[in-house]
Amino acid sequence: MKKQYYLIVPLFIACCVTWFAIAHIRENQGPAPGWTRFGNNRDGHKDFELWLPKYYEGVEPAVIQWMMTNAKDRFGSEFSEFFDAAEKQEIVFAARDTRTDDSPPDVIVSYSTSSRDSYTTKLKLEEIRSRVKNFPYIQLIESKAISLGNYDAILLIYDATFEDFSLRQVEYIIYDSGTIWDIKYIPNKDKYKEELAIFEQSIQTFKAGP
Repeated sequence: MKKQYYLIVPLFIACCVTWFAIAHIRENQGPAPGWTRFGNNRDGHKDFELWLPKYYEGVEPAVIQWMMTNAKDRFGSEFSEFFDAAEKQEIVFAARDTRTDDSPPDVIVSYSTSSRDSYTTKLKLEEIRSRVKNFPYIQLIESKAISLGNYDAILLIYDATFEDFSLRQVEYIIYDSGTIWDIKYIPNKDKYKEELAIFEQSIQTFKAGP
């Protein structure tokens, strides 16, 4: 049941969401000893680079699809617009923390394309804040425009509660010309500050491919 919830929560941020695919893993020097570089090796999909601690492993696309299908079957009628939005996105990577048995994905990378060449992160941020207000089960903890190297980006931290399940999620929306990247981190609530510091290192390693 909890696996289904992990897939529903990200769908509530309308201009973000997109998920999964097998990682292309290459060992190299990372931001910290033992980190691993991940990317995308699926033909026809945009490439990227992102470093994570060595205890993360890529998740098979079929597994994520199965989880999402089950979630849609259970909640589709109530949250249909969010599932419809998710299906329009390209998920290129998901990873799980292997230190926890049978854990759902903790890191998800996705992207969408935008035909709008003129935008500002400030306007996008206000749009997101406005949409989130329509959903009482979502509470924004932090939302701000930031810079990640050469990219303009938005940082979102929010809590979501569904029935008896609650979740805190960290999300980065990165604008790369006509591509909008979405990177989600789902920290362990018991180690939130520790994992947030790791995620903040990880996002600094993000690079979009050609």
